[in-house]
Amino acid sequence: MVICNMQLMHEKKKSIILEKLISIYNKTRQESTSAIRIDMRDDEYIAILNQFLKEKGWRAMFTEKFIVEKINSVILKMIKDGTEDKAKDHLDEMIKELESFSTKQMTVYIPIHGIEKPITKIQIGNITLRCLDDTEIEALIEKVEKDSIEIEQINKHIRGHICAEYCAIAEPDRALELAEEETRRAIDLIRYANLVLYNQTMRVAVGMSGDICSSWRYAVIHPMDTRSFSSRKTLIGPLYEFEFSDENIETMEKIGVFKLSEVLQKDELNPFEVDLLSSVHWFANSQTKLERADKLLNLITSLEILFTPNSGDPISQNIAESTAILIVDDPVERKKIIKIIRDLYALRSKLSHHGKGEVLDSHIQYLIKINCIVLTILVSRITEFETKDELHKWIEYKKLGGLPENWTQYCDSI
Repeated sequence: MVICNMQLMHEKKKSIILEKLISIYNKTRQESTSAIRIDMRDDEYIAILNQFLKEKGWRAMFTEKFIVEKINSVILKMIKDGTEDKAKDHLDEMIKELESFSTKQMTVYIPIHGIEKPITKIQIGNITLRCLDDTEIEALIEKVEKDSIEIEQINKHIRGHICAEYCAIAEPDRALELAEEETRRAIDLIRYANLVLYNQTMRVAVGMSGDICSSWRYAVIHPMDTRSFSSRKTLIGPLYEFEFSDENIETMEKIGVFKLSEVLQKDELNPFEVDLLSSVHWFANSQTKLERADKLLNLITSLEILFTPNSGDPISQNIAESTAILIVDDPVERKKIIKIIRDLYALRSKLSHHGKGEVLDSHIQYLIKINCIVLTILVSRITEFETKDELHKWIEYKKLGGLPENWTQYCDSI
């Protein structure tokens, strides 16, 4: 849950905002047109908006759209009054309303598709995956009173479905933004596990509503030079659901999913944790791509994030060497891996810069395997590195044939 340490706005800041509001009001009054037009591109307007968004704890609670609506409301009240005399009262009323949100907790339920039921309550990152029971569903229905459309939607999308539950202190739209953001981060971890647990021919897919779908695709195959005719009807989309079985949870533990879950719950991340989560995201995101070329680009990016050098060294060579050194000790195997990854990186460059190159299923399966091994190793050693530079130094020592005995203490000194 997002905790907001929101403070009362300083009177000096209020005075500055008030002056700018009055200035905007006067500019609006001078418009010759009969229609009221608030120029939200005006420098003073932007300065007011930025001041509200920069106020401690407020960006965590409010969307930009929400703040804009409140600012416009104050200006419109002044225009309706026909005077600036009550401008301070309107501003104070707005700020009081914003400050009141520091005590309002929102709980968001987002339906998740592609997970097999039944499921026990499972926390991943900052969200909890679970099904609402009948009592909770009835409590929601009671809140919407007799709104038949809302009741229908609750019964259709929430009742009996696995949901991501997220709590935040925020206005509703911002709470939804945060919930979707945290749910996507949790889904990244599930997709990371998915690539280890399931054969890709099973097409297991987990996502929020709209992220995944399943439908029949009908196609006619009609040779123009003969009287023959054939057609194909193929199920497009997921074939199996992700299962949180004891066996799968044990494997998820081994590959570090729950370690990453703990990282997501931290208030502040070090640079290496940020890079590692970003690498997981690109790896997981490859599953959402339909074209093999897009999958390859995502999988290479996952490695780039971790192994791209800060120096002027060739990127492809550095990524290939770092990957090989990390995952194997045998020199012959390292050379094989380096060659394959360099070739795949060259293919990635052709696709990115020229739009040419054929990506095979074998390319994708190889990169998935390599990425899985890399991420599993690095997650297991996540407490050993603060930055990517420390990882690169560790790999350099491993390349030379050994590591300092006091590696952790050595990292603290570099």
